[in-house]
Parts: sequence; C-alpha cells; structure tokens
Amino acid sequence: MNPVFNLNDAREILPGISENVLRSIYEMLNEKAKAWWHYADLRRAGKTEEAQRHEARSLRGDFRTLAQALASKGAHLRIGRGGFTFLYADGCTVSGYDEGKEYQKACRLLGIPVVDTRTVPNERLQSMFKLPMVAVGREPEAEPYHGFSYAPLSYYIEKVAQLGATIS
Repeated sequence: MNPVFNLNDAREILPGISENVLRSIYEMLNEKAKAWWHYADLRRAGKTEEAQRHEARSLRGDFRTLAQALASKGAHLRIGRGGFTFLYADGCTVSGYDEGKEYQKACRLLGIPVVDTRTVPNERLQSMFKLPMVAVGREPEAEPYHGFSYAPLSYYIEKVAQLGATIS
C-alpha cells in the first residue's frame, strides 16, 4: 500500500466525478487528516512517514465511504443538536459530536442529501422520534410507516422538512 494517498488514488475510488469536485473534496479531506492531533504529533516528532501512512489510510477510508454512499440508495447526512451521522450503506454510519463540516461539503458537492434538524423548533422535536428510519442500501418496508419501520429517503425528507428541518 502506497504510504501517500494522492488525487489519482481518489480518482480510482470515485471514477466519473468531475475534476473540480474531486480536487475540492481531496484538498478538504487531506487538510482534515493532516490536522488530526495524533498525525500532527507524529510530524512534530519527526515521524513524517508514519504520519503520511496514517493520513493515507484515513483519506482512503473517507473516499471509500463516499463511494459507498454514492452506490447506496437512501444514503444521506444528518446534522442535529448533538452532532452528525452519515448513513452511507445498510447498517453503516460515520458519526461525530461536531457538525461534520467536511462531510457536509463533500455530500453537497456529490449530490448526497444533507438533513439539518437543528432548525426544527423545540416543541416539534418529539415528533421526530415517530418518524420511520430510512432504508439505506436496502428496500423500504410497506406502508404505513412508523418509528420502527424503514421508509424511502424521500418520505423521510418530506416529513422531517414539514417539522422544520433544512434540506440541502
């Protein structure tokens, strides 16, 4: 495995994506990897090659996650008051306690829906728990949908938008 992940590697994982979009995502994720505290510590300690190996592994993983999302019906990014969750394949998520700015930008550039529920008024938050789960990378269940069923992303987006969520 090459210790450095470059734009050509990204092109292999995400073929058919425009050069400008691919470059923008690569540069953003590369900066995120280099800023990760452990990798930065390795660089400060003079362990540049080890840091590059870790950064390459991180970039490769991020690009594979995005490729899986593009191949999975229902993939989307959710942003809420407690952080973000990127649902990218059946049973597969990436989550964090921040706003997931890198994933937000990548999803928007790739056309993957972003659902921001921070705009849902407090008095409507409880209604979100009654919404169905999204069928990501799997077939939706039959209607009627409820809190323990799997519905198409379009149904979920319609319902959560009615509660005040921002969709982009």
